[in-house]
Amino acid sequence: MDAEVANTEAGSGRLIFTPWMYGERCPVPDESVRAAFINLGVNHTRQQMARAIYEGVAYNFRWILDLIANRYGFACQSLRVVGGGARGLPWLRILSDVTRRQLEKTPHDQEAAAVGAALIAAIGLGIHPTFEAVKPLVPAVQTFQPDPLTQATYEELYRAYLKVYPSLKDLYHQLNRAG
Repeated sequence: MDAEVANTEAGSGRLIFTPWMYGERCPVPDESVRAAFINLGVNHTRQQMARAIYEGVAYNFRWILDLIANRYGFACQSLRVVGGGARGLPWLRILSDVTRRQLEKTPHDQEAAAVGAALIAAIGLGIHPTFEAVKPLVPAVQTFQPDPLTQATYEELYRAYLKVYPSLKDLYHQLNRAG
């Protein structure tokens, strides 16, 4: 699937996917919302649908990052990526492009949580003074910069993505109310 996604154009033929399979917790706490393909037509391919899923998750993540930046002033210009998702290079490319942030891939993706917990413990024990002091202990092995060629496409589709929830919220509540 990664290979197909990598070979599909940014924006997926203007197809938008909302990844709210089980409702949503952040950035909107609403258990009634559900996943959807928006603007799906007979012209869309399976590859475009797969890429739209990746992009939809990235749009939602950007929404969260933008909310944190606007509400708390914490901009997160560079993000470290860990875990199984960090192994998918098309996913990292899309995430960087959509969020407009630098992504840093760390070594040993699967063990990153354990390494992070150990480093937090080392800070708590006074072995290392700060989080900044431990960052060099886990160097980035690959860096992704946002691609300027995708910016206009992703910016337009992200703005459209932000309109989906307010536009369909009442319908989701009608369709998925308890009872």
